[in-house]
Amino acid sequence: MITVKANKNDSIILPKTILNRLGLTDGEKIDVEVTGDAIVFIREAEGFFNLEGALKDVDIETPLKELDKEWKKWKHLR
Repeated sequence: MITVKANKNDSIILPKTILNRLGLTDGEKIDVEVTGDAIVFIREAEGFFNLEGALKDVDIETPLKELDKEWKKWKHLR
């Protein structure tokens, strides 16, 4: 189980089934962020922060393609 505490008196305990579904192991250090209507579990792996499942509905490909187009326009001016 994992216990998420806001302070010494408040805590949320997640059962093992939820830990398994999130891919978290007992004793693993994670950050927890509450954003609007979501709780985001952030785990540090190999020096980088991974947002597991937090960005699944966010389109990041379109802005990257647009940025690539703009870069190609300006690249020849260097």
